[in-house]
Amino acid sequence: LDSDRISSHAVFVVDQSKSMNLSDMNGHRSRSRGVYFTIATEFVAQQIEMNSCSYNDIVTVIDMKDYADISIDSEPISWQLFNKLMDMACENKPSSHGNYLPALQLAYEV
Repeated sequence: LDSDRISSHAVFVVDQSKSMNLSDMNGHRSRSRGVYFTIATEFVAQQIEMNSCSYNDIVTVIDMKDYADISIDSEPISWQLFNKLMDMACENKPSSHGNYLPALQLAYEV
């Protein structure tokens, strides 16, 4: 996607430390699953259904563990992005410690 055409860029930093395995969110097996589900349903799907986004609105997701990792890189808001986030809700396995500084530095660079 041409950077001159980007209308908006939402960057999510998602804690994937071991504490995100806790099952204290109503309706979700883990905090991690709840976070990805919420991004998918409350951010992505809602904008698509309200017709308030275009292919020029993009999302980046950074997973925060001991290190920072981009799991979704500048993906346009679409049902494909929604599906990726729902898959991540089921597949991601939180572990280790959360280290904010690398994740925030990476978010700044994106």
